[in-house]
Amino acid sequence: MAKFSKNNFHMVINEIQDMEAEDQNIWIPIGCLEVMYEDDFGWIDYFFHSDPQNRNIDWLWNKLNK
Repeated sequence: MAKFSKNNFHMVINEIQDMEAEDQNIWIPIGCLEVMYEDDFGWIDYFFHSDPQNRNIDWLWNKLNK
């Protein structure tokens, strides 16, 4: 499956975080990302279950693109 460029990945994660701030359902787009990036280790879940102030999108990008 195709993946996003780093810039588009940042935009998608920021949009999901905006949805989260507005108390919208973020788990459907997160599930799509998990399938897209074959995230068997749970890095995306770990990212979104962490404190928003401590999140680092570059860290997540690097974990998913090893």
